[in-house]
Amino acid sequence: MTTRSADGTTLAVAPRERLTRLPRPIAACVWLAGILALATTFVGAQAPSGRFAPRVAADGLVRSELSLGGRTAILAYTPSLSASDAAHVPLLSASPTVGGGRVRIGHLDTTGPLQIGTVSLGQGAGGAAPAGTSPSPAPPLRYDLWLEGADQGWHLHITDSANASLGQVELPRQPAPSSSPMLIGALVPENATSGRLTINWGGYRSAAEITFPNPTRRRLDENRTPNETVNRRHNEDTSALSRARLLAQRSETAIVFPEGERMSLSFQRTFGRAERVEGNRNSRGLTVDGPDFARLMQTPVGHVVLLTESPVPRLRVERPLRFETTTLALGNQVAGFPGSYGLWLKRAGAGWKLVFSHEPDVWGSQHDPKTDAAEVDLTHSEGGAADRPFAAAIVPTGPDRGRLAILWGPHEWSADFVLAPR
Repeated sequence: MTTRSADGTTLAVAPRERLTRLPRPIAACVWLAGILALATTFVGAQAPSGRFAPRVAADGLVRSELSLGGRTAILAYTPSLSASDAAHVPLLSASPTVGGGRVRIGHLDTTGPLQIGTVSLGQGAGGAAPAGTSPSPAPPLRYDLWLEGADQGWHLHITDSANASLGQVELPRQPAPSSSPMLIGALVPENATSGRLTINWGGYRSAAEITFPNPTRRRLDENRTPNETVNRRHNEDTSALSRARLLAQRSETAIVFPEGERMSLSFQRTFGRAERVEGNRNSRGLTVDGPDFARLMQTPVGHVVLLTESPVPRLRVERPLRFETTTLALGNQVAGFPGSYGLWLKRAGAGWKLVFSHEPDVWGSQHDPKTDAAEVDLTHSEGGAADRPFAAAIVPTGPDRGRLAILWGPHEWSADFVLAPR
């Protein structure tokens, strides 16, 4: 159960019938242990670094990140690949020269096995931590990506660190709704273990399927046996463990902009049937055969969509974001720290709105209008796969802008944003 303090903070409180008065020495030890655990959790949760999300220096690259099944892929590219450059014109012509116009568009990092089209990558990345230790920050494997002309549009060539070719993926082109004067790449989730690598450039768009095989187990490496003691120092860096715990329960997409500022959006991970724990609603996720999707389109006007089997998606920002006339600020939880918001879908007449709440870590059935920070209009469309589970994505659309999207079954809701002044 929860209660609200005088300053509006939501506090978790144990059910009254479970409260038991402890002897004072024992109570003091329990209190001290709780304070230390809270401090460790706070440090791990606030640290911008971690096993899969190290702090990125400002190197002028745009990065699109996708974490599914406990593994992460990062697409990095320069925002200065101009469609009008003479070297790129052969790639962007109506009839590209087969094998011509080859250009390196960026690189791809992966922390575990990953498949792009028919090309398998990431064998040997990551690795389990020794018993009784925190997950160690294993460096991801890096691959270079090259675009080349082909009969139906493009080929994506993938090379390793020694510049040896690992294979190529066909990228059939389609006319884009709007022209992209600079190359834009993104990693977008589709279901529990797969997504798409998308490329928009010039007047064309293209995509390749990516798959994360062999998702990680939900049990963390540190918890191999029940009641096993794990000793930690008071100054131990637990950011890697915190990150591993996050990805054990949540999927995530993120953008790192050229100056190093990271924006991330995490949502409840959808588990396969073999991974689900009967009676544990955390182990299911939001599938289209669940009760929440069945009630989606019956949401009354003026009400938010309630999620009884998932917490709300969580948006974390290291730079203020502006959605039309609405700006999301930093420090809404703690002054001097990144902003953190919970997201809610809201029915608004014939359309939809996205509500940003100051409560980023609540269950999806516990909306409190008093904590709402802002709301923006959403564009709604249909056409996705009918069996697509709930997903949320934040992807780049330029070097200083992006798009926030919510995907569920055939539905897609989206809102565009730009980086606001600090």
